[in-house]
Amino acid sequence: MRPATEEFSPGYGGLFTIEFETVEEATIFLDSLELHKGPSLGANITLASPFVQLVFQKEKEWAAHHGLKETIVRISFGLEDKEAILECLRSALVAADRIKSRM
Repeated sequence: MRPATEEFSPGYGGLFTIEFETVEEATIFLDSLELHKGPSLGANITLASPFVQLVFQKEKEWAAHHGLKETIVRISFGLEDKEAILECLRSALVAADRIKSRM
């Protein structure tokens, strides 16, 4: 974590990972998620990305060997209303859960 300065108070960033049980669930979640998709490079909008597919597309075997599964979705929070973001996440999780219940 960066050290504190007069202009900056350290804290944890708004990035987290969701790991689904299957690629199909992760795909349905992402397809249903009404947020922007793409890598996070400090954007002020919430972004979701299929991490392994995006970063390790040509090295999936290497990634799997190091514990990175294709079922990982990473989300970096932006400055939108937190309740709106939570509702988008809830809705997409429900969609992914419906697929899981059919398996």
